[in-house]
Amino acid sequence: MKSKKILITGRPGIGKTTVIKKTVHRLREMGITSDGFYTEEIRENGARVGFRIIGLSGFEGVLAHVNFDTNLRVGRYFVDTGDLDKCIDGIKKSESETVIIDEIGKMEMFSEKFREFVDELLESDKVVIGTVGERLVGRFKDRAEVIRIGIENRDKAADLILDLLSE
Repeated sequence: MKSKKILITGRPGIGKTTVIKKTVHRLREMGITSDGFYTEEIRENGARVGFRIIGLSGFEGVLAHVNFDTNLRVGRYFVDTGDLDKCIDGIKKSESETVIIDEIGKMEMFSEKFREFVDELLESDKVVIGTVGERLVGRFKDRAEVIRIGIENRDKAADLILDLLSE
């Protein structure tokens, strides 16, 4: 696999994280290990109350919650980048040649360590597969191949990513 940088974008809820999970699963089936993280919703009584960070190496933390006491805020969620920074420290120690970042979004960008890490990755020899918020795409489009997903192509997006990696 060549050193490629692939970022997926699309509207919230379209399935970007699902594409990432499918891609990681397919890479594992091919014997390719990856490190990194994805985010998932924290729900209480059916309502979304925050976002959790799930590291591919087993790390778990919380990025944002309605009950956090911080000055950093996106919508109704208060952001604490401490767990994200710890997750990044672990990924940096990894020997993996493939790094998964889900996502490069407003909340994550509050972290200086995260911003620097993304910049380092995009200049590295590693394969990088990530998701990026639509409003942030312009910042990265010159350093990565950007795939916009929608209802019409989300089911085949993991195949497209794997095809791009094998070119």
